[in-house]
Amino acid sequence: MNGLALDDSQTGLIGAGALISIAGLYYALSLKKPERLLQALEMYIWMATMAVMIGVGYSMEFNETYYGFGSPGTPPAGGAGYLYDQAFTNGHLLFAFFLMPLLAGILLVFIYFVREQNTLKNIIVAFAGTGTTIGAFGVLVYTITLSWYVEATGLAMVILAILLIAISSTIAMMEKRIYSGVK
Repeated sequence: MNGLALDDSQTGLIGAGALISIAGLYYALSLKKPERLLQALEMYIWMATMAVMIGVGYSMEFNETYYGFGSPGTPPAGGAGYLYDQAFTNGHLLFAFFLMPLLAGILLVFIYFVREQNTLKNIIVAFAGTGTTIGAFGVLVYTITLSWYVEATGLAMVILAILLIAISSTIAMMEKRIYSGVK
């Protein structure tokens, strides 16, 4: 009954490989401080994502007799902590499978298109880094206490960072297109 499902083990293997590649990417960081912070944030996003998926998720997988597969009842049909399993499901799907990959992808676009604006870069690093930290911790709090407020606070900061990145990247792409003469 307790144990790691195949899909979860494969997610963990892929994530472990990604974390190993992050060690190599560390040596490819830019020498300019704002770009270096953005690149370090990119790596941190993936580390936080894997911490939620493996750190919280695997501990639940090995305690399914309590968490009950997200359904009420007694094992093997359910468990006393089924609401906590549902909380983790909701929390990690929103955080680890939706907002973190979105943030990581849009951050790459931002790094590529926005060359100056160091103050904006520092603000984005602050919002995204703090939001990622609070959101990752919030998934744990939500799973333990069924209180989603901490995770929602972190995710709101991440969404603000995503909006800042999207708007500034769009403006930078439009300026680049205007200066290059492309219509």
